[in-house]
This record gives sequence, C-alpha cells and structure tokens, in this order.
Amino acid sequence: MGSSIYDDFFDTDVVNGKATCKECKKILSRKQGSTSSILKHLELHHQKLYEKFQERKVDPVRKKRKLDAQTPSITAAFEAWRPGGTKSESINRALSLMIAVDSQPLSMVDRPGFRNFMKTVVPNYSIKSRTAIYRTEIPALYDEYVERVKRRMESVKYFSFTSDSWSSEDNKHSLLSLTAHWMAAGKLEYRILGVLPIHGRHTGENLSAILSSCLADFIGEDARKRTHLIVRDAATVMKKTTRLCGLTSVDCFAHKIQLAVYSGIKTVLNDCEYFDDVIERIKKFIRKVRKSGNDRDDFADLQKLEEVHPRWLTKGIDIRWFTSGDFLLVEKILSALKPMKQTVMLQGRQVTISVVVPTIYVLRRALVGGTELGRGILDDFEDRIRGIEDDPLYVVATMLDVRFKRDFIEEERKESAARILEAEAHQFLANIVVQEKTADRSPSPEVAINNNTQAISFFEQYRSTQKPDDLPCSPPIDEKLKLVIELQRYLAEPAQPSADPVLYWFATENVIKFPTLSLLAQKFLSSPATSVESERLFSTASLALTELRRSMAVESLQKLLFLKLNVPLEDFFA
Repeated sequence: MGSSIYDDFFDTDVVNGKATCKECKKILSRKQGSTSSILKHLELHHQKLYEKFQERKVDPVRKKRKLDAQTPSITAAFEAWRPGGTKSESINRALSLMIAVDSQPLSMVDRPGFRNFMKTVVPNYSIKSRTAIYRTEIPALYDEYVERVKRRMESVKYFSFTSDSWSSEDNKHSLLSLTAHWMAAGKLEYRILGVLPIHGRHTGENLSAILSSCLADFIGEDARKRTHLIVRDAATVMKKTTRLCGLTSVDCFAHKIQLAVYSGIKTVLNDCEYFDDVIERIKKFIRKVRKSGNDRDDFADLQKLEEVHPRWLTKGIDIRWFTSGDFLLVEKILSALKPMKQTVMLQGRQVTISVVVPTIYVLRRALVGGTELGRGILDDFEDRIRGIEDDPLYVVATMLDVRFKRDFIEEERKESAARILEAEAHQFLANIVVQEKTADRSPSPEVAINNNTQAISFFEQYRSTQKPDDLPCSPPIDEKLKLVIELQRYLAEPAQPSADPVLYWFATENVIKFPTLSLLAQKFLSSPATSVESERLFSTASLALTELRRSMAVESLQKLLFLKLNVPLEDFFA
C-alpha cells in the first residue's frame, strides 16, 4: 500500500483502529479509517503542523490542475484536426501561402504524390479542395496582408513610387503596378501596393483612376501630400497618368541610358539596317547555344584555348555567320559600351535617385575621350538628360547623399546646386515645425560603411579635388532661422565615400546636428533611380502565369502576385 500524507504526522494501527501522534505520542481513535479526529487533534494542539499538513494537501491538487490544463483531452486533440480546428486552419494557411509565394498551381492539392506526402506527415489532416483554397483561403490571406502593409505605412512621412503597365503574351491579363519606396529606421523599404487589373482601354484617364484609387486605399486622403515622386517609363500614357493624378514624376534613368546607347550607335554607324542585322545574328547565336549541349561544350573548349573567361551567352557556331567586318563592329560596340557596364548598379534595390547626377558626371568624362561610337552615345545621352542637372528632384538628392555632396556636380553648377538645396530646405521648413536642438561642433561621427564597393569605385576615379572649405557658402541671413547655419555646417564637412547615406541620416548625432536636412533627406532619398522594381514585378508575373494558370481571372492573379511579392517582406506568420 502506498504511503499517505497522514503518515508523516501519525503512526497508524489499522487493525486496532488507532493512530499515535508523532509529536505528542497521544493515541487517538481512528475507526473505519476516519481522519476527522486526527485532523482535529492537529488543529487544536499542533497549529504549525496543521498548517504544514494543509499546504501539503493542496499542493498535489494544484499540480494535477496544472497538468490537466497543459494536457489537452482526447476530444480536444481530435477537434483540432477537424475542419475549422486550430491545427487544420494552421496547415490551410501554410499551404495557401506556399501556393502563392512559390507560384504553385492550385491543382497540386489533387496530385497523388502531394496527397501521399501530406498523409505521411500529418495523417489526421484533411486537405482542402482547390476550389476552397481559391475562393476562401487566398482572398483571406490577401485581405490580411493588405492590412499588414497599411499598418506598416501609417507612420511614414514621405513616399516615392515606381509604376509600370504590363500585358501577358495572350493579352488576357493586363496589370498596372504600384510599388511604394520609403526610408525607415536606417533602411530603404519597399512594398508592392498593387498589381492592379486594367479593364478597358489603356488610356491616361483609365490608368489614373486605378492609380488614384490604390493610393487612397493604402495611404489615405493625404496621399498627394505624402507622395514625393513617381518613377515611370517615358511612355506618353504613363506621363499623362501621373499628371492626371496630380503627382510629380520622372523618367526611368536606366531607360535613358539604354535608349542613348541604341540611338547613339545607330547614328554613328549611319546604317541602321546593318546594325540591326548584326544584332539579330548575335541573338540567333545566343539562342542556338541555349538549345545545343554540343555547341556549349565546343565553345567552352574554344574559350579555354583562347584563355577567355567562360561566359554562358556565348556559343560555338559556324563562323560563316559573321564576316571580319561584323566582328570588327562588335569589338567597337563592346569598347564603346565598356563605361556603361558599371551602370548596372543603378538597378540595385538600395540605389536611390541621388546617383543620377554623379552617373552623368562620370559617363561624360568616360565617353568624351573614347571611340567615335562612345562620343556618338554621349551626344545622344546629352540630349536625353537635358535639364536633369538643374532639377531640384535630382540635385537635392545628390547634395544630401553624404557620399557625393557637390563632388560630382559640374564646376559651373556647384553654386547653383547649393542655392537649390537652400531654397528647397527653406520651403520644406516653412511647411513643418522643427524643434531646434543645440549641436556641438564635435567631429562627424562614424557612420556605417557601405559594402557596395563596386558602386564606390565607379565614382571615385572621377571625384573632384576641390576641398570642402574652399566651396562657396552663403552667410547666415536670419538669426531666427538656424537653417542657413545648418546648411553651412553640412556642406563644410567633407563627403564620406564609404558611408551608407540612409544610416547617416538616421544616426542620432546627425539628426541633432542637422534636424531639417535629416527630414528633407527622408523625402528626397526615398526615390529609386529607376523603375526596375516594377519591371522585376512583371518578370515575376510572367513566371507566375504558367500554362496551368492561363485561364485564371486577372483579379485572382492580382491577389497571388501581391502575396508572392509581399509575404517574404512581411513575414509568413500571422
């Protein structure tokens, strides 16, 4: 027989029905196993022992209750796996997210291999039908993540956007993208606000209505006030769309470079058909090597023989396709394009519009002394970028990028650049209330190092040698406004080529030292240099719109793309 809690206080004689108190040795009657008399004895004569007894008596009850609370009943365990149960709903969510994020077809839930896998992993789970996932799960997830993105954007002061339109190969799906970009907590953030179905004609009026509705939905009535800039392609309809929305917009800078290269080369060659023919043959060259394993192997051997670094797009094909003149032309084109190669860094997600003016500065010097083709590209490029170097949208961003400041602004424009920054800062200050703080004149704090060494080296060889102290600065005008002093202090400090400009403006020391400029930077550095993010989005759309999804409604494609692009940025978990 197991020990009882009473055995710690009494010696029990079960046969005679007696119990002897261990403390005072008094013999008590305990007929038929009754405990009332011995408990009364403890309560009257041994109060401390009685309290100890009560504590020990309650403790097992507490433990049992706690264990019961932690251990679900068999009924509850089975309920969790039924439709609507907690475990079933958790797996439904994870499965639906996987379908959206990994661009899986809805039909995968009916595939025998997948069903066998799920039966092995979670035998109690009943897989939802594709119809239920399509009509219930995906829309619910879409609504959830729309709200999550909205909450994230509530506290953001200034946004910039990229936008573009796209149609599928069969023209059954037409979409308008809108991606928001902003600075927060020392990082450049972005979220896809809409992959918006386009119904009807692709007119500026139609697209502007779609765009305005999306902005109002995510940002609210003050969308225009909080929008700094939209970067778009140069298509007439996109220009009209942003104009009708009442929003400032600029052309994608990468498109300008691309068009300048193409037009400049064709102009210099003065034989567009010949140029197009050579380019087309190069394309055929590439297509053939993609399809032929033998050609790839042969060309790899040729590359080793010539000690050329292996490249995927080159291919071994009969020389009869190209004449010696063709090869000479290709060599000239490659030589002319060499300075342009580094501009691929413009496509980076952490590259802001502040790099545009420095890129112009560098390309101008790299191309002016080069080949005839290079100079032809430069001539066309100069026509396309006319006005950018005097545009506050670009100039202020460059001046507020601590890596550049005025080092990559043409000499004759340095003073005007300072005036543009000052004018924008005064206008900005007129619209906000800034609580001034006294900043000491200690040396500039260390800022985080920018790991993008490729971008840094691209600009460094062309940095102007003028010292910061020699640069002209306007004297303080009004003692009531400390802004001029703030500008003077900022421009007097040397540029920091290895700094991260976003982290720089969120560093506490710099927020205190430059209170107005730090806010202005959040506005002007929010804009990317190109609309590449929207183009990436539509590359994703092409991948998501597989053969098995061709018949999908455009509204459903919209929801799947929104989830595919935003879920990894937000989080998979609710």
